[in-house]
Amino acid sequence: MKLIVLLLILSFNQNAMSENKASFPISLHTQTAKGQERSRKISLKKVSNPDLPEQYSDALDFVLSQVNATKSDLGYSPKGYWLRYPNPHQIPNKIPAFDDLFAKPLMIYEYARTMGNVATDYLSDTLFNSKNFILHRLVYFLGVDRKITGFRNYSTNLHPVVCKERPLYNALRRLREVTGVGMNDLIFGGTYGADFIKGLEEIPTEYREPLAKLILNVVDAYKWWQIALRNTKRDAVIKIIQNPDPSVYGQDSRYYPEFDDVYKTIDEHSLYYSAMKLADAGEKAARELDSISKIKPPGRFLFRWQSPIGEVVFAGGQDDTLKFTKSPLIYVNLGGNDIVHGPLGAGIFGVSIAIDIDGNDRYISDSAISQGCGIVGNGVLIDWSGNDFYSGARGAQGFGLYGLGLLFDNKGDDIYRAELAAQGEGTNGIGILADRKGNDSYYIFGEGQGAGIAGGVGVIVDRSGNDRYVAEPLSSVFDLGDYHSKFKINANGAQGYGGGRRADGSDGHSYAGGLGALIDVSGDDKYFSGNWTLGVGYWYGIGIVWDGEGNDVYRSCYFTQGSGAHYAIGALIDESGDDRHELYETAGAALGFGWDFVDALLFDRSGNDTYRAKIISMGVAEIRSNAFFIDLSGNDTYEIKNKTLKLGAADFRESYRKPNRYSPYISHAKEFGIFIDGGGEDTYKTGGGVYGNDKIWLQPSKSSKKYGFQNYGIGADLKSAYISEFREF
Repeated sequence: MKLIVLLLILSFNQNAMSENKASFPISLHTQTAKGQERSRKISLKKVSNPDLPEQYSDALDFVLSQVNATKSDLGYSPKGYWLRYPNPHQIPNKIPAFDDLFAKPLMIYEYARTMGNVATDYLSDTLFNSKNFILHRLVYFLGVDRKITGFRNYSTNLHPVVCKERPLYNALRRLREVTGVGMNDLIFGGTYGADFIKGLEEIPTEYREPLAKLILNVVDAYKWWQIALRNTKRDAVIKIIQNPDPSVYGQDSRYYPEFDDVYKTIDEHSLYYSAMKLADAGEKAARELDSISKIKPPGRFLFRWQSPIGEVVFAGGQDDTLKFTKSPLIYVNLGGNDIVHGPLGAGIFGVSIAIDIDGNDRYISDSAISQGCGIVGNGVLIDWSGNDFYSGARGAQGFGLYGLGLLFDNKGDDIYRAELAAQGEGTNGIGILADRKGNDSYYIFGEGQGAGIAGGVGVIVDRSGNDRYVAEPLSSVFDLGDYHSKFKINANGAQGYGGGRRADGSDGHSYAGGLGALIDVSGDDKYFSGNWTLGVGYWYGIGIVWDGEGNDVYRSCYFTQGSGAHYAIGALIDESGDDRHELYETAGAALGFGWDFVDALLFDRSGNDTYRAKIISMGVAEIRSNAFFIDLSGNDTYEIKNKTLKLGAADFRESYRKPNRYSPYISHAKEFGIFIDGGGEDTYKTGGGVYGNDKIWLQPSKSSKKYGFQNYGIGADLKSAYISEFREF
């Protein structure tokens, strides 16, 4: 009996060996545009290097096998006994996903791709024009769900009950009542509400019910904001509001105790329930008002009334020039080429919403906090149509500090200009700038264009158009000079930047970084910046850039393009197009580079791409990082001629070989610098070396005295490559 079993086993092994002589097929299941499942076959053909076995279907599995490692060796799970390591369990404000992504870095792609999928689907013409809950979903999927748990994307539960007779009058009356004014109709011989009755008569009848719904929905959002702040000390809030520069909180070298005082007492779930209600209410009002205006033009009128919690402003179709010193509670402009000076859509210790239906408008604010911002509150600005110009200072164009700041522009070729803490920046809040259509231009000094600070979520998302993103690189223009570039180039902290407050060398009050993301779905885009940009993380932060399609240009300097430092995650992901990744000046620490326990990723799925750097770039890991450079297909060019770590390399330190006597945690971790190129005829301009088509290399090599000690640099140029975690879906 034993002999029969042995013969069967030998027969099975021979058949398996025979099958392995052919290329190994992979069956992949993907989704068509209609959601129907289809399958396709991909085969990894054997390259000329004899060390590549045919049984590996996953290129990363094969690459790791060169050093007897597997995917389970990647990432970090810090332990409490790692003395001197900044204990992640005691660093406040971490994004919920951070620890799990830190431990499983290959899931970074899925985490980023879901953000891209949300922008792709919900901002498409098909879905956007057929649904009326898009802004709720954007705020939920890109912001709330990334920051806190407890919600699902079902509904904001808006249910305004509008009086059929005198709907607008009764809605304003309700607003007045819920904010503390008495309910008697007759006061001192006069009629309650007489201060706004006359102005309402100028508003066309067709518009009154939609405006009434908006008012009642804002009242609902305001109620939940009040609940959120029920335990918060007003003195601490006032200190935050009175600070003229909102960008200081979260990263500044100074410690602000009010930052902690407010955070510990806010009911975040009520705060963001209010935020989602406000965004949903704005969209529903904009759609209904836009539909009416196409049938019944609004004519000329201007209604202004001061409620107990802020001004209510309704404007008709004329060209208006309006100036505000304080953001209105509700602002609706139905048409015209308008100029608005001052704060608008700024929820400062409260709520605020602004809606513009049509026209080429100019929004100009020299003061801090405007154009879709929330500071200990929620603010929304929605512009439905037109070629618009936005000029803001600090805390503008989608900025949230303990609350939501949302700027949504539906269509038009738009220009955005701001200084700091703007264009999708969240400092322990949520800041979103979303632009659906048009060729747009974004300019900022720093701390924005998708920046998440101190546990905040900051996202800039653009659905379509050939767009230009600039974070001012020159310190001679605005001084954010960085010592990594002799202070000539700015440390922008922008374009997909997640950064925290590092206080381990000062007062000890560290805050984890947040999630900063730049999501651009389609178009030939240009990205220009200095240092700390384009998918970079710092101090428990997550920085992401996801670009769906187009021939793009990425130009930046240092700590950039899928990189990070000090316990962080950074990723730049480009799905398709012939792209150029160019570094200038010091030109390094980029293109999949990690310094000091970082998961760094540059991933390009397809296209004929060019990568240029000078030093430490393209899959380079230092101080126990995991750094990945992965380009799956195309005829690519790699230029990095300096004598430096590059193209799949890991550093070596004595602490890897010999544990530190007081804090040996570095000797427990594993380091991987990985470079993978799949497909194409590639060009390597490296000034010599082991690199080239159809080659595999190790840095340090196995013959080096620095090899081993759990630090590995691996490079592979393969005829084709597939990595299961980076599937399209």
